Amino acid sequence: MTSSEKIIVAFDYYGTLVTPNSSFFDPLSQEFGTTNATEISSRWRRYQLEYTWRLNSMDRYESFSAVTKQSLVQTLKELDLPIRDEFIDSCISRYNRLSPFRDVIELVSELKKASHLMPLIFSNADRHMIDFQALKEVVPGIEVIQHIVTVDTTRHFKPHPDTYHHIAECMGREKSREVMRKMWLVSANPFDIVGAINVGMETVWVDREMKGWKDQLILGKWGTPSVVVHGLVEVVRAIQKYTGGIQE
Repeated sequence: MTSSEKIIVAFDYYGTLVTPNSSFFDPLSQEFGTTNATEISSRWRRYQLEYTWRLNSMDRYESFSAVTKQSLVQTLKELDLPIRDEFIDSCISRYNRLSPFRDVIELVSELKKASHLMPLIFSNADRHMIDFQALKEVVPGIEVIQHIVTVDTTRHFKPHPDTYHHIAECMGREKSREVMRKMWLVSANPFDIVGAINVGMETVWVDREMKGWKDQLILGKWGTPSVVVHGLVEVVRAIQKYTGGIQE
């Protein structure tokens, strides 16, 4: 099977492959205490995403590293906590080496058996923020994912349509809706899922908490994932079943 015939499967990075919250709990606890660490982690991630959406709405762009730093500073200011430049810089540096979810190893095993798929990492991050070498050190075989697509060159963030079309551009595919609907996005973030559906992509929502789909922005099939799984190990089989590759 040639690369042009393979099914592109784009895996969201933050919150799907790697976990921002748990990666920072220990350093935040040491700096501010356990109670504050939980609140900081939650607010930081919320403001980080909010900043990207606000920038999209204003048709402005700041690098994701800047967004990440500025959203942390806002969080600390709101909680009346001290802001040490050295600590802020260490957090931003750590953001480049986040811990993967445990089921990433199982996902890699499944991807190795699925030669008809072309997996890639798709992220809001600046390209330098994804340390693939560090990922290889903790996830043996992650090289099965051979491509990384980041949105920085589009000067937009998800869920802007240009970011999803950028996947097609990077992989040498057309951006037509007919072509986009043959591509998949795998994400644990509902806003990302709805953004991908908006341009015609098929989607796998990773519902790790098993709470079911709650997003109500767009009702009906244009606001609902194609497939729901509870862990990354289920993704390959779910796509195969949906596309007719598995008969049951």
